[in-house]
This record gives sequence, C-alpha cells and structure tokens, in this order.
Amino acid sequence: MSMSSFIIYLTTLLFTEQVDRVRTNFNQLKPNFEGNPVEKIPLKVLRVNKSVDIVEAPTGEAAIPGEAAEGQGQVSVSREDLNHVLSHVQRLEQTVEQQFTALRAEQTSLRAWQQQQFDRVVLNQRRFGGSIESALGRQDPTRRRQRSEHAEAEARQRQPPRQRARLQEEGKEEGKEEEAAPPPPPPRPPRAEPTRAATRGDVSQYAKLCPNVKSLTEMWQEYQFGIGTNKAAKDFTNNEVNGQGKPFKQKYSRRNKIWRIQQYMVVNCRYTIDAANAKIIEVYGHSSVTNLIGQITRDQKNPTLPYIGSQRMRRAILPMRNGPLGAGLGGILL
Repeated sequence: MSMSSFIIYLTTLLFTEQVDRVRTNFNQLKPNFEGNPVEKIPLKVLRVNKSVDIVEAPTGEAAIPGEAAEGQGQVSVSREDLNHVLSHVQRLEQTVEQQFTALRAEQTSLRAWQQQQFDRVVLNQRRFGGSIESALGRQDPTRRRQRSEHAEAEARQRQPPRQRARLQEEGKEEGKEEEAAPPPPPPRPPRAEPTRAATRGDVSQYAKLCPNVKSLTEMWQEYQFGIGTNKAAKDFTNNEVNGQGKPFKQKYSRRNKIWRIQQYMVVNCRYTIDAANAKIIEVYGHSSVTNLIGQITRDQKNPTLPYIGSQRMRRAILPMRNGPLGAGLGGILL
C-alpha cells in the first residue's frame, strides 16, 4: 500500500481534519517517504490466570516443541517468555504467602492481647472478692441508708447516759412543740418468761449476721462495720454470740475462721483489705466463702501447718520477716 492509497483509506474512516493532522505529523517524522507507511509487527497473546496480555513477539525466536504453528490459529511461545511468566507467578505466590503469614501473626497477637485483658478483668473482680456483687451492694441506696442508720444507732449507744437522756428529753420537747396531739403510746406487750439467752446477759437487737454473704469483701464489711443495721461482728460480746442459739453460734464460728486470717493480714502483715482478699483467693484457689471455710477447716487437721493464735494457717499466706510465727498478735480476734 502506497502513501496515497493509505491517505484515501483514512478518509473513509476519519474526518478531514484528522486526516490532515495525520499527514502533517507523518511528513514531519519521515519527509519524502515512499512506499507502504504501515509497518507490521508480530504480536503474542499471553494469559496468566484471568489476565490477558498482548505483547510484541521478539524476532528470530524458536518455537517450543509441542506447540501448534501459527497457521493453525495459535501463536508459539518461547521459553524465555514462559520463564518470565513463571517468575511473575512465583513472585505472586511469595507475596500471598507473606501476607498470609503477617495475617496469622496479627491474629496471634490480637488473641494474646485479648487474653491479657480478660485476665486483668478477672483479677480486678477477684480483688473485690470474686464478683462485682459487693461493689454493686455498696452502691445500693437501701444498703447505704441501712448503714447510715446503723452508724447513727451505734453513735447513740456510745454516748454517755446523761447526754443520751438529755438528747432524748430535747427530742421529746421538740416533738411536743411540733405536734399538737402526740400519738398514743404503743400497747404494752405481755410479760414473757425469761429465756436462757436473757439470763446470760443483754443481747442487742442489732447483734445479727447477714444470712447470705457471697464475697470476702462482704465478709470484711460484716466483721468491721456490719451490714445494714446489724452490729459489727468484731463488737459482739460473749452473751451475743453464745446466747442466740446453736445455729447462730456455729455460723459465727465458721465465719470467724476467715475473719481471723483477714484481721491478721491487715493488722500484722500490713496488707490492704483488697490485697489481703486477693492473696487469700490466690493461696486457697477459691473465691467462694463456703469453699474457703471448708479448706480452712480441713487445714486445722494438718499438723504440718503452724498455729497463729488458736488457728492453723498456711505458710504462703504469712509473709513473716522477723520473730517467731504469731509474734505481735495484739488486737487480733484469734
């Protein structure tokens, strides 16, 4: 095809302005060119997985045995091109493998971090006695009101008799001024026969134990301050412990086994109550009050454990530095 024939052919496909631009640019590249302006270049079609590429075939290449000839509709591929494609596939496999390894490492790291956070949550719960019920109990408005009423009742009981009588008289006078007609006095209850508990001494109506204590924090609160309107267990007298029947005495005796350990660790070992509770749970392996009392009871029959006061305790819970075991137990309920 000559240049003039090529220009005529272009006029059938393109606009006149485009044909003129092609002629001008071609004359600038190759002035006074004679012959066929179209140059044929052999091409090859390659397919890697789902990607199809058309590349220029190098001249003088040798066909690979087993490949069909061009006359049968296929293009022969040189071994150099196959090696090039194979190198791309190998790099792709290496990239995928590296990404998979990085993903597995990230998953392992995330799993370890999550386990660390779960362990931290469990440890924080154990510091509150094994559950968050005690923390919620301290925030309960009913229990807060009961604790405040109990504190006020204890404060009134600790006042001197004269001051208590004077405050009662002042309260009666203020009540008379505010109320025009005072309410009638309550009916007098019938006289009852003196019970065995009454013959042993006075028993305070606040000398009671909580029926269900679920954590070490509640145990310490009951011993040190009392729960609700109940009196603190450390202030119970012998009459209040022994004069309310055998079930009450047994319940007090069982809980007193934990109170002795808590009091010893707080007073003698200088633990905080939270650290002492965490140490008890770590040594005995339980946060349940019932299981702890059972293990402490079984320890009393183990002759290898040392006596601290009147109770055997495990050595792991006694970080003694100087002096014999049990030295300096002043003020501890043992």
